[in-house]
Amino acid sequence: MMCVHSRDTTGLWMLQNDGAEVVLLTSRDDPVTQSLSGKLETMLSCEVVDVGDEPLKDVQAVMEQRKISWKNVAYMGEELPSFSYF
Repeated sequence: MMCVHSRDTTGLWMLQNDGAEVVLLTSRDDPVTQSLSGKLETMLSCEVVDVGDEPLKDVQAVMEQRKISWKNVAYMGEELPSFSYF
């Protein structure tokens, strides 16, 4: 079972309303996570990026694509690799 607290999505909408870009990073390859990330992608109108065994490299690739540095990145997530936003 997996869930997202409504305060999480409200906070992300607030960030978007302030002009922040939100990207959902997911590292789990299971049907529940894929379904949930798809729903969040639609609800938040954000991009979903699957990260591999070395998520830091994947994050850095997204940063390079968008020409942003670490000082412009915020991260939140669980202890277990599941969802991250920036």
